[in-house]
Amino acid sequence: MAEFISVETEVKEALEVFSEIGNASHKIQRSILAGLGSKAASIIKKNYANSLRKKSGNLYKDMKKKVTSRGDAVVVSSNALSENKVRYGYVLAAGTTIEPKNGNYLTFKIDGKWIRKKGVTIPSRDWVAKPIETFIDSSEYKAQIDTLIEREIKKLRKKGIIE
Repeated sequence: MAEFISVETEVKEALEVFSEIGNASHKIQRSILAGLGSKAASIIKKNYANSLRKKSGNLYKDMKKKVTSRGDAVVVSSNALSENKVRYGYVLAAGTTIEPKNGNYLTFKIDGKWIRKKGVTIPSRDWVAKPIETFIDSSEYKAQIDTLIEREIKKLRKKGIIE
């Protein structure tokens, strides 16, 4: 089972601006993807409270973005671990049913009262993909790409690579 949710988008049109530069285009692509990943993580954090009804917590604090080693994608995920070392961000997004490993019942304490259940269903909550898809379809996304391209052009001008 995957531990992150992938939302793909095309940035090739934006990178065509840098096609004449050659080898530097790979670094520029990574930089643009990193910028988009940062923006995506901030959007997920802004919408976090609406989806999960909390304003802080491990999922919120551990939101990270990482450009893949090939430099062709950015992964935004939360690496928050439960007490038994399970990354639960994906479980909350996709939903699941938890059943006992040993015995017939899950036993846990809520508000000082012991509860026994044959299973617990965690409903899916679209706290990652939907906010990002909404962002990608917005004019804010296109403005973010323009901002990132302008930043890269300024860097190249400063280095004297372009005029």
